[in-house]
Amino acid sequence: TLIFNAPSILFRPAAGIDQFPVCQGLGSYGVFCLADPYLELARWGSVIALIIIASGWRPRVTALPHWWITFSLQNSAITIDGGDQIAAVLTFLLIPLALTDS
Repeated sequence: TLIFNAPSILFRPAAGIDQFPVCQGLGSYGVFCLADPYLELARWGSVIALIIIASGWRPRVTALPHWWITFSLQNSAITIDGGDQIAAVLTFLLIPLALTDS
């Protein structure tokens, strides 16, 4: 989703939503809300981080950033599908397992 879609597609106005990225509640602490004027930089920074995370390097260290990125995308983007929501939930459930991985 992050590699193949520009920020103008992921973060745009929608019906009843004028502010983008959507930054409400806990979502206001997301990657894309904190880097609001620099969405392209946040997108590619997240892609690089997710490549490192997918490599399996230090799951104890990368578990929380993995969840933070997926949570941020799920809360901030307009054009999300069910896969992004599932990824956010699964990465949250993997945190205890990854933190205890030696």
